Amino acid sequence: DDTIRSGIPMGTLASSPLTQSGTVGGAADIHDYFSFTLSSTRNVRFQLTGLSADIDIEIMDSFGRVIGTGANGGTTSEDLTLNGLLAGVYYIRVFPFVVT
Repeated sequence: DDTIRSGIPMGTLASSPLTQSGTVGGAADIHDYFSFTLSSTRNVRFQLTGLSADIDIEIMDSFGRVIGTGANGGTTSEDLTLNGLLAGVYYIRVFPFVVT
């Protein structure tokens, strides 16, 4: 789950939410990728909650282009809505904020 093409498949998004729990960060787990599919145009909401560190999120289209980001500071939850996503495969990247 550490590359876009080996992301954890979450399935097809229907009317009920898809959820995933886990941890990310540290030397052995820099980021995690997830994939999901839309069968029709949809508005989609992404949330990261219960954070114990500064974790950010990126949403990417099927070509790996970033189409949405959530980068709240500290342990503030991430809450991102993308409207009008077309049918297709999308990727989610979850990663810790790192000062460079």
